[in-house]
Amino acid sequence: MATESGVGFMGLASNEFAKIKTDAALYAESVHRLLNTTPGDRPWDPEFGCGLKLLLFDGGPGFVARSSQYLIQQAIARYEPRLEINTMAFEYDTDLKKLKITIRFVIKKTQEVFDVIETLNAA
Repeated sequence: MATESGVGFMGLASNEFAKIKTDAALYAESVHRLLNTTPGDRPWDPEFGCGLKLLLFDGGPGFVARSSQYLIQQAIARYEPRLEINTMAFEYDTDLKKLKITIRFVIKKTQEVFDVIETLNAA
């Protein structure tokens, strides 16, 4: 079974600057970048991202969940076609303007399953 690999760059708080990652860890990092980027943040690819943080100021939990689901599905289809979304769950705290997203993915090539959990804050 073939695996894919790449260099995953760590945050500033990490002791390691770069680390070789394979399959699920590499895809999870890619999804993290996609979910935390607002279109327009990257001048070389202004359409990249989901714009999820912009939703945290609008509407109630139902609106935020439905809109987030749509934006995530569109972004994954466009920027991570190697992945298939299995399930998505949302928890939205209207008072704190905080959105917790849990997504279960399947890697199309290997059928490996992994989860990504992201918490986005409006501030």
